[in-house]
Amino acid sequence: MKILLTLIAICLCFTGIGQTYSKGDFAPYPIPIPNSEAWYKLDTSKASFAVSINGGQLLITKDQKLSGKEYTLAEGKLLALDLGEWGGGLYYRPDDTLKQTFYVNGEPVNANNKLENYNFVLRTNPARTLIRGKHLLLAGGNTPAIVPYKDNWFFIQGLPVGPNHGWLSQLVVQRDSFVITKILNLDAMPTAISVYNDEVFIATFDGFMVLRMGRRNYF
Repeated sequence: MKILLTLIAICLCFTGIGQTYSKGDFAPYPIPIPNSEAWYKLDTSKASFAVSINGGQLLITKDQKLSGKEYTLAEGKLLALDLGEWGGGLYYRPDDTLKQTFYVNGEPVNANNKLENYNFVLRTNPARTLIRGKHLLLAGGNTPAIVPYKDNWFFIQGLPVGPNHGWLSQLVVQRDSFVITKILNLDAMPTAISVYNDEVFIATFDGFMVLRMGRRNYF
């Protein structure tokens, strides 16, 4: 069970395209001791897999390790950017390239091309194409993922270096206005989030969390 939970915590919520795998392609392996050689080898492995449920069947595919993920809105796109020690943020790229001013928590914010400064960090990363053009920063901090929740969005952010920590926030979008509310402080840097039947599942550096009706449980 611990092995299964570890796999879910690493792969939850990410999607990949390509070859599919079965459970028979994987072998059980004991969870390594933190900071041991085996732990470091696993932590720095380039092998990454995505796990999802499709038609009631378990679907395992190779995961594409992107530093940014894009989500489509009616009049633009949200960009969740996570560059590790280089930082990141939740950005918005409007479809209307002539529109200049937007509002974040009631304050005017201008769109600009400064996000392209991350070109030297991304280099050949496929996420490099996501930062082209005008964007505006909605919330600073490494942003691994954002998910829809009813008519709004949930997103996770954090700081992965030093005494790592993170937080869960809600985003409400109304045309050119964005309202962000921090919902919960997390004890560690979050890595993935998913919502199912009004339950919020969050994987962090330190474990796996389920939020139910204002309560949280750790595994």
